[in-house]
Amino acid sequence: MACVFDISGRYAMFRKSYTTTSSISFPFPPPTAAAGIIGAILGFPHNANQRADRADYWFKMRGTRVAIKINRPINWYRTGINFINTKTYKMSDHTQIKHQFVRDPSYRIYVDGPLEERLCESLRNRNFHFSPFLGVAYCEATIDWVGQFPILKSPIHPVLDSVLPVGAGIPKIDIRKTGNLNQTLIPLQMSMTRRLQKTVNVLYKTENAPIVFREEDETEVNCVGGDAVSWFAPW
Repeated sequence: MACVFDISGRYAMFRKSYTTTSSISFPFPPPTAAAGIIGAILGFPHNANQRADRADYWFKMRGTRVAIKINRPINWYRTGINFINTKTYKMSDHTQIKHQFVRDPSYRIYVDGPLEERLCESLRNRNFHFSPFLGVAYCEATIDWVGQFPILKSPIHPVLDSVLPVGAGIPKIDIRKTGNLNQTLIPLQMSMTRRLQKTVNVLYKTENAPIVFREEDETEVNCVGGDAVSWFAPW
């Protein structure tokens, strides 16, 4: 069984860690952001108040895996945000940082593993321990529980509705039927001291349209609640 929910809002910003003077966003929440959303819903503390580099909630994520679907076409919005220097406490002492946001984002997150039952109960009752956000604290999120569904095998020659993690083998995709396709490297897992442990290459479409495989492709695809999804590796 898998727990499925939608998360949306006015804006989202999943910052790429290597951007400095400008904050550039991934087009969808990477698995590390999905872990933060799950942890916020269930109330897993990071204990950063005790030490700045702590992210203790990652211990709770062990054995859980996710899949991610883009519900709406990706629309970018760029603007500058004024940040006040809190060390000087002078309102005039601020810096404007350029930001790239996703406008009107909506994503579907599928969760499978030991947290599934507890997560479904919280979503069903709309009981969120911490306020959920889309990447940063100034991007408030709305969460809607979709349901709990069995994980079924898809047909031999499937299409895919979710983001596609790419392993060692190159998937055999029908480009003519799929259309425009994008590739990026995203973070998969962090340590409990906020260090990047694993990354993964993904293929995705910026609109809500499926990836179509050629007949000889052997990519593992599951059907969850009527959607064809590909799972990221478990944490």
